[in-house]
Amino acid sequence: MQSIVKDFIGNDVRQINNQIYFREAGDRDQFAWHRDTIFRESNIFTADVKTDYLQTIVVVDDITEENGAVEFIEGSHEWPDFRAPSNLRYFERGELKGTKYTAKKGSVMIWSVLIVHGSESNFSNADRMTYMNGFCRTRAANAYPHYMIDGKIVERIDPRLIP
Repeated sequence: MQSIVKDFIGNDVRQINNQIYFREAGDRDQFAWHRDTIFRESNIFTADVKTDYLQTIVVVDDITEENGAVEFIEGSHEWPDFRAPSNLRYFERGELKGTKYTAKKGSVMIWSVLIVHGSESNFSNADRMTYMNGFCRTRAANAYPHYMIDGKIVERIDPRLIP
């Protein structure tokens, strides 16, 4: 993963988030149109937000149209402004249309935190899990420590500190 991210944003990279996202079969979970910038404090972004940040998914279970393919609106990273709806758990297409992307287990998806995207419900009989990670250039990450252990910011993890 490190080499893939470095190809896009260079050698001096910091991971700023990671999470497992699990969509159960038939759970009707959905995500409204949004930019991933809404999950970060707006005051931390530099003017280089287009080039300094990216979001990734490692596909754990196949992503299909039936289980909520991720839909991206090409070119939306250039829009001067976009406001996500207040309810992120309700996908309403409106007049917006993107391209749905599917992926096989083991694939990696990468996108700009500025691109507008969303996904419809999981109507399938299969669960879908993804492993999501956000990265940025270290120069843009003053607000993000490398690691936080017992309330102290450390640049490297000393194995003796891990319980």
